[in-house]
Amino acid sequence: MTAKLHPELIPLVGSWRLVSMAATLSGSGERVEPLGAHPEGRMVLEPSGRIIFLLAKAGRKLPESEADRAALFDAMGAYSGLVRRSGSGEFTTSVDLSSHPGWSGEQRRFFSVVGDRLIIRTPEQAGPASLGGRWGVGEIVFQREGSPALLLGATFPEIRAVVAQVASGVLWMGIHVGDKAPAEATSAWTLNGRPLPLMWHGIAADAVDWARSPIALSPGYVTALRDSDTVEQATSQRPSATPAIPSAA
Repeated sequence: MTAKLHPELIPLVGSWRLVSMAATLSGSGERVEPLGAHPEGRMVLEPSGRIIFLLAKAGRKLPESEADRAALFDAMGAYSGLVRRSGSGEFTTSVDLSSHPGWSGEQRRFFSVVGDRLIIRTPEQAGPASLGGRWGVGEIVFQREGSPALLLGATFPEIRAVVAQVASGVLWMGIHVGDKAPAEATSAWTLNGRPLPLMWHGIAADAVDWARSPIALSPGYVTALRDSDTVEQATSQRPSATPAIPSAA
C-alpha cells in the first residue's frame, strides 16, 4: 500500500473511539451535547487517506414506528471520504458518502493530538435542526485504540521499530522489582496485597527467528504457553465474587 498522507496526518492513522461530542453556541457560550453525555462512535483513518466517521447516541432501541425510525436517524451521523492536509493542524475531507446528503462535499476540520486523545473542531457554522440551526463551534474528542502502531509500522518505511502489547492472562518475565534472580524476585503487581505469580522462564527463545526483520516474538510466547504447569503456576486466581483489579505495588 502506498502512503499518500501528508506527514502531519500520519499520527491520525488507525482506529479512534469517540469520547465526547459537543458544540459551543456562538454568542451565549452555551455548551450542548447533540448525542448526549455518553455518545458512541468511531473514526478510522487508513494510510491511503480514506477516513470514516460513525457517531451515534448511546442506548438506541429497535424502532416500532415511523417516528421511532426518524428518531434513530436523527440520533446518528456518518460519512466517509478522502482526507488531505489543508493547513497546519487542519484537514479537509472530500465526502463521497454520508448518512445526510447535506454533508457531501468539502468538510474542513481543525485537529490536535494530546497524548492518546484526538481533538477535532469545526469552523464556526450553523448547527443541525436539533439545535435550531444556531451557529457554533463543534468539538469531538476521540481516544486512540490499540491497532495503529502495527498499522503504521507496516505501512510507512520510515518507522523502523514497533513495540506493541496486548492483554494476557498471565504476567511475563520482566514485570518484577529488585536485583534478585527472577525466581527470587517480587512481582511489581499485587492482588489483595500479595505479589502476583509470573512466567519466570519467560518466552521460548529457541522458537523466535532472531534473524528476521522485524523480529516476531509471538512464536516464543505461544510455545511457552504450551507448558501447562508453568502457566498454571503463573495464573492469577481472582475471587469470582469480588473481582479485583491488580494494582502496582
